[in-house]
Amino acid sequence: MNTGARDANNLCWKIAFVLRKLASPSILDSYEPERRPHIAAVVKYSVLVGRLANIRSWPLALVRDAFFAAANLFPRVRQYFREMRYMPKSVITRGLIVADKKPASLVGRVFPRLALCRNGAKPDFDEICASGFTLIGIDVDPVALEKIALLTPWARIKPSLLSVRLAASTQRSDLVVEDDRQRRLLAPYSGEVLIVRPDRYVAAAAPAHDMLHEAEFFARQVGLLRNEEQVAGATQAGRKGQNIAISGTPASSTMIESGRPSFQ
Repeated sequence: MNTGARDANNLCWKIAFVLRKLASPSILDSYEPERRPHIAAVVKYSVLVGRLANIRSWPLALVRDAFFAAANLFPRVRQYFREMRYMPKSVITRGLIVADKKPASLVGRVFPRLALCRNGAKPDFDEICASGFTLIGIDVDPVALEKIALLTPWARIKPSLLSVRLAASTQRSDLVVEDDRQRRLLAPYSGEVLIVRPDRYVAAAAPAHDMLHEAEFFARQVGLLRNEEQVAGATQAGRKGQNIAISGTPASSTMIESGRPSFQ
């Protein structure tokens, strides 16, 4: 059921954007490379668990039961199984993302539901993000975030904007991340803007300066340029001698595997 829900989330926003003429139909090609690896891992895991649960040899079954009984004595092991951390994680490595080189990168992963606080109030993260794209600034000036949102094509899709602080702030209007684990998770992205897709996967992360001056590049890689805009952008990029690596997909596709170039 969870896998089916992720499939629907992955595909529905893309269909909606194509029908609203906010993106090229080629973004639909990203569904398979984004979802197939996770589905294959879940199927493999399910087969393994089925074999483990249906052991017919009683000596092997006794060993299995003894192992899990002993493992259950350790609190961390109990927590590991209680939180189902053994399940294959849904991580996008190919598709509508711009990969970065940070260890344990958030790009391609589901963005956490942040615990936020503003002047004693606790705004709801899902209500802020709504159902479309969201630009999340981590320790970024809200004015810079607004400037990015006014650029083409962001102005066309009207993304939600969320500017958060990781440390306590003296500004009453600032949104502060309350959860210590979430602050540690986001610390490597301080000063950066994250593009979060409607399915809540992080599509890209980069310094606000890069997002501001290379808006078209990021929009193209996350599937937000229409066919005519992609052709115009490719022509302009060719004139500038840029070299953007595209994965082995049809020419109109927006899927990439490599990270973004280094912008100065």
